[in-house]
Amino acid sequence: MILLKTNIFNLLAVGFGGALGSGSRYQISLWIHEVEPLATLIVNILGSFLFAVLLGLLINRSLKSYTKLFIGTGFFGGFTTMSTVAFDMAGFTQNGEVFLLILYLFFTLSGGLIAAFLGFFTGRRMVPWFKS
Repeated sequence: MILLKTNIFNLLAVGFGGALGSGSRYQISLWIHEVEPLATLIVNILGSFLFAVLLGLLINRSLKSYTKLFIGTGFFGGFTTMSTVAFDMAGFTQNGEVFLLILYLFFTLSGGLIAAFLGFFTGRRMVPWFKS
């Protein structure tokens, strides 16, 4: 019954955005296939940066809810992934690679936060270029 209460445009926006984001993540993982955790790390940091750039650009704009859902929950929700981070960390743990686990976790968290900060700052600085 939850589906009936959901705006169909919002649901479709999340679905299409998620498909594009997941497909993009998959393509990047094919390019960097030698070191799988590295692909996840790059995608998550890149996603944090790009999402924050868009947030910085669009924060004061009025957007339709399905547009926000397409971009945020859909595309970037599909593009970045915590479940793969957890899977990679479990692999490090299972292989007894504690140092790599700590290093990976550190760079995932700090890299994502730094990228988001820089992305938001970049987006806010770009606002004058995109004034309508």
